[in-house]
Amino acid sequence: MGLFGKRRDPGYPEAPAAPHPAISVKDGDLQRCSSLLNDLLVAIGNEGSVRGPARALAEAGGYPRGNDQAIYSAYMDDKDVFNRPWRWLASVSKAACDDGDGVLVGRLFVLFWNWSETMVPRMGPFDQADCGLGKPPADSYAIVAGCAVRGLSAIDATQLILSTPQVDFHAGPLLQVCADTLLKLKQAGASTEPNAHA
Repeated sequence: MGLFGKRRDPGYPEAPAAPHPAISVKDGDLQRCSSLLNDLLVAIGNEGSVRGPARALAEAGGYPRGNDQAIYSAYMDDKDVFNRPWRWLASVSKAACDDGDGVLVGRLFVLFWNWSETMVPRMGPFDQADCGLGKPPADSYAIVAGCAVRGLSAIDATQLILSTPQVDFHAGPLLQVCADTLLKLKQAGASTEPNAHA
């Protein structure tokens, strides 16, 4: 049984790490992502509130809508469904970095980092499928970390990127976490090329 639900896990296998092309960012995606991301980042740490914002962000990134059967059917047609939201967020991060939006790329990194380090270890496969967000693919994570290094380097180190009840994230200290994470991901073989990430 998973942390968030009482239903049995449906036994989704792990999505493969096969290469997929980068997802195109459409008009309005940065604004939509920023709004949904803020809702999710506020909810992280409150397990009773995280599912809805996570699912909304995942669906904006191409995760299938519908019940368990619809999701399973989508997975059987395309094993990439669980990675697609993370790949979309990586593309949004690159677009935000190109636009000079260091705050958004910093917040996106916080999501990848926080979700990987604190959420995934406490989630079962059903929880991940229900939220629409499982473990971020390493290449998507590396792209976001790389964008965050570039974006945060361009703004004042004291700028507040995100405030949560637990901690405030300022650009300077967060930049160091991004750089350390990017190095570890690259050492583990992750790519920062958009067409390589899963």
